[in-house]
Amino acid sequence: MAKIKIKGSEVTIITADKENFISITDIAKHKNSEATGLVISHWLSTRYTIEFMGLWEKMHNPNFNVTEFRNIKNQSGSNGFVLSSKNWITKTNVTQLVCLANLENLNAIFIKEKIPQNERLQKLNEIAIEQMLIISSSPGVKRLKK
Repeated sequence: MAKIKIKGSEVTIITADKENFISITDIAKHKNSEATGLVISHWLSTRYTIEFMGLWEKMHNPNFNVTEFRNIKNQSGSNGFVLSSKNWITKTNVTQLVCLANLENLNAIFIKEKIPQNERLQKLNEIAIEQMLIISSSPGVKRLKK
C-alpha cells in the first residue's frame, strides 16, 4: 500500500483493480488519532452528511430505505444524536458508504486547497465513477437485485 502526505499526515492509498482509494480512517486519524471511530461516527451524525448520503442513495440505490432515512434525517442535528456506519448501512440498506465518505472528505480537502467549485465537482464526479465501476465489477461484492 502506498502512502501520501496530506497536511503533514500520512494517508494510505489502497489499490484495487488498478484504481486508488484514500483511507477515510487515516483522514480521521489526522483529526484525532486516539478516537478515530468517534471522528467517523461524528462525521456521519451531521445533518449535512446525512443529507448528502441520502441524496446519493436516492439517485443510485433502488433499494434505499427512504422511510428509515427520513427518520435518521429528522433526528440528525439534535443533541446526543450519533450514527455509526453499521447503523447507517443496516437501517437504510446502503452499499456505498466508503465511497461516499471518501468523496465528502476529498471535497473538504479540495475546499481547503481553494480549488474552484466547478473543478471540485468535476474531480469528485470522476472519482465517484471510478469507484462505482470498481465496486460493481468486484466479484466479492453483494449486488442489489433489480
